Formats: sequence, C-alpha cells, structure tokens
Amino acid sequence: MFKSLTIAVLTTALSLPIVSAGTVPAVHELSTRANLSYKLTRNVVGRQFYDNFRFFSGPDPTAGLVEYQTLENARRLNLTSADAGSFIIAGDSTSILKPGQGRKSTRIESSWTLGNHVHILDLGHMPAGRSSWPAYWLVGPNWPNGGEIDIIEGANDIMPNLMTIHTTPGCTMDGMTNRTQTGKIKAQDCNAYANGNVGCGVYGTKGNDFGPKLNAGNGGYFAFQRSDTEVKVWFWKRYSANIPKEIIDPYRTVVNPSTWGVPDAHFGSSSTCQNFNSMLARQTLVINLTYCGGFGGHTFVPGGTPACEEFCRNNPQALSEAYWKIYGLRVYE
Repeated sequence: MFKSLTIAVLTTALSLPIVSAGTVPAVHELSTRANLSYKLTRNVVGRQFYDNFRFFSGPDPTAGLVEYQTLENARRLNLTSADAGSFIIAGDSTSILKPGQGRKSTRIESSWTLGNHVHILDLGHMPAGRSSWPAYWLVGPNWPNGGEIDIIEGANDIMPNLMTIHTTPGCTMDGMTNRTQTGKIKAQDCNAYANGNVGCGVYGTKGNDFGPKLNAGNGGYFAFQRSDTEVKVWFWKRYSANIPKEIIDPYRTVVNPSTWGVPDAHFGSSSTCQNFNSMLARQTLVINLTYCGGFGGHTFVPGGTPACEEFCRNNPQALSEAYWKIYGLRVYE
C-alpha cells in the first residue's frame, strides 16, 4: 500500500510453538507442485509483535492527515498495547485537530522480509470509522520496483475488502486462463504508473471481510500464499463452518494451501505477465492506519478530500473503533 499514487487468535495465552524472531530461514525453492507444504518459521503472538515490527514515524507516503508515532510515543498516548495473547495498534480518537495537524496514529513494519511463503493472520478487529484508511500489505524496496501486494484495504467503512497488486509496467491479469477466485475483478493492469495506480484489484464477495461487518463477527482469518507463479488470498469469518483446521490451529507447524479451497483473490503469471515473480522482491509486511489521503479522500462522499479532512479534524468520537487487534500471525516457508 505504498500509495503515493494510491498507494497497503482465537489464540490463548497457553504456550504456543514459538519460532525465534531472528533471521528468517531461506524460503523454499520455487515449486509448481499443487500439494506443496510449508513449514512454520515464525509464530508472532501478543507482546512478540514489538520484537518483530518497527514503528514507522516518518511522513505519510500516502499524503494522509496523520502523524505516525514512535513506539515510545504510541505507548505514552495509549495507541498500542499487548498481552500474552493479543496486540493492539490504534489512532487517536479524543483530539480535535488544529489546522495543519494530523491525527496521531500508528504504522508498523516487519523487521524481516518475505519472498515465497504462506502466512495466516488471526484478526480480531480492524480500524473502522469515516475518514479512516486502514491497510495490511506487503511492499518491496524502491517502490514500485519491488512490487506491492495489498491484502486488506479500504476506506470510510466502504465494503468490501480490496486485494490488489501494484507493479512496474508489463503485468496485466487478463491473460490468466486458469484464474480461479470467488472475488470480483476491479481492474486488470497492475502497472502503478497507469490509471492513477489503481493496480490489478479484486473485491471480496463474502460481505463480512472488511470494517464494521468484519468487526461485528469478531474478526476472522486471512491467509496468503506467494509462489514463483501465483499469489492467493483467502478469508474466513471467525465462526465459519468451513475453515480448514490448519488455519485455526495455533499449534500447526506444517500447512498445505492446496487443501484450502478456492481463494478470494488469485493473481499470477501468464502471457500478459511473463515476469510476475521478478516484479515482486522480498517484501516487508506493513500494518497501518491513516486518514483521508489519496484513497480515503477520494472515496469520502460527499465532498472528497476537503470534506474528509474537515470531518477527521472535528469528529474524533467517530473514530473510537479505529484500531487493529491481532491475535496471532504465523509465517510458513
């Protein structure tokens, strides 16, 4: 969700299988086997997020009405907290802003990078409220040269979730002949320099994968797979009867995505995207909450960005639900 253009557990406190937060082991060699299994390399729960993620406090690359806070300031302002089984980052929901001020908020970035892998996010709550623009995403160096993959993104509580890839020129999804997904195509050209950086996006179709509706169901599970030739994203609401057991099992050390059913979004190489994997570098995982900006401002109705910023400055109470609550993050490689 590097959006300078548009730009992106039900776990208990029991002893979980924890993998060292040190150097990430080498990823699997690329494989086209449909039954490729992945082994657990990281299990991040509760306070361990502080050891695995850095708090970004620079200017917002998405031009949002936001002031990102250091870890120290986020703690002082009560914008982050954690215990043995959950981790929270949030934005300010008490201050009326003066002209020129941004709303204090949080953006965290993994201290490690990921290439081909699988990861599972157990999400309890995500930011909600008009003017909010939350995103959970992967981004490579020297954007857009290292690529960007938005896994959870949207603004102003507008459903549904939007899953998108942004790349350098030369990759479109319209050549995929084996594309299987439950989501609805928004756009086909992944080129970050075309069409206002809309990217090649897919809308979720389950009706409860974003914002207040996701939160009303106590969140859910997002799963992600990247291989040499494909990227897939899945979502299950928390109490769905069809969640694969290995998704909800916090002790699972090996997973096989081929058993998870049809993904919500499916991207891949084809005759119109022959360099798919080379367009995606090893990437950093980012979780953030900004306000208005390129995407949030454009989708604020009525009035666009000026109205969005006015609303955000003067209605902190409308942003009381603008926080991430994460129960666990498991990475498999």
